[in-house]
Amino acid sequence: MTSARAVEVFGYAAVSTVATGLGAVPFFLLDSSRSLPRLATASANAAAAGLMLGASALMAVEAWDVSPLALLLGLVAGIAFVAASRAVLDWIGLGDPLDLAAPPPAAPAAAAGSAETRQSGGAREGGAGLRARKGGEPVAAGQPKTASEAGTGQRGNRSRMLLFVLVFTLHSFTEGVGLGVSFGGSVGLGPFMSLAIALHNVPEGLAIALVMVQQGKSALEAMAWAIFSSVPQAVMALPAFVFVDAFAPVLPVGLGLAAGAMVMMPCC
Repeated sequence: MTSARAVEVFGYAAVSTVATGLGAVPFFLLDSSRSLPRLATASANAAAAGLMLGASALMAVEAWDVSPLALLLGLVAGIAFVAASRAVLDWIGLGDPLDLAAPPPAAPAAAAGSAETRQSGGAREGGAGLRARKGGEPVAAGQPKTASEAGTGQRGNRSRMLLFVLVFTLHSFTEGVGLGVSFGGSVGLGPFMSLAIALHNVPEGLAIALVMVQQGKSALEAMAWAIFSSVPQAVMALPAFVFVDAFAPVLPVGLGLAAGAMVMMPCC
């Protein structure tokens, strides 16, 4: 293996990695000062779930052609990974990371409001729509009782975003291995595989950006997280190319693991 060949492999992998950020481009055209309406939020969740289920189906088919048993082992491992991550995040108080339909954290001004305004509103409406806080102070229905409640909701939203990105990052490891293995063969499929993965990464970046923007992140932050989720492609492509004989047998397990994790995220 020449150094020039290694640089070529890494270059193709880097291009496919950066292509993930293109999925966030539409959000640069949106007004960042306005929150997404409920219909847009629901559509974002549906699109993200659909992209994940579609990607998991493609990976499962590819792994099945190589080894059904390896696919089964990977699926079980992927489902167990997400279930364990959910349990750990919930145990340490970060909320339910799989509730992708949860609304974004409310702005402090909307969540707070003065006690005088709430009391006067309650007097005009006969107290309708108010519930009592400990100590007798009325609080508008649907608002957090305490600052602790609001903080718990925000931590839960952060955990959902992190786990979502983590699952896509896990999937990127298998794509990096597949890319490196394709360059190691004698047929010369590497450039075509790189192009296919790059095109596939764009909707994946869109799925990540949808969830990020929904939770109040800027378009630039969403793009950065989308690119970060595909960094393992560049990291794994080179060693998989160098040690192609060692990586090829474990590729079906990795595909199954990523597929299981992606199925678990939107279905639980």
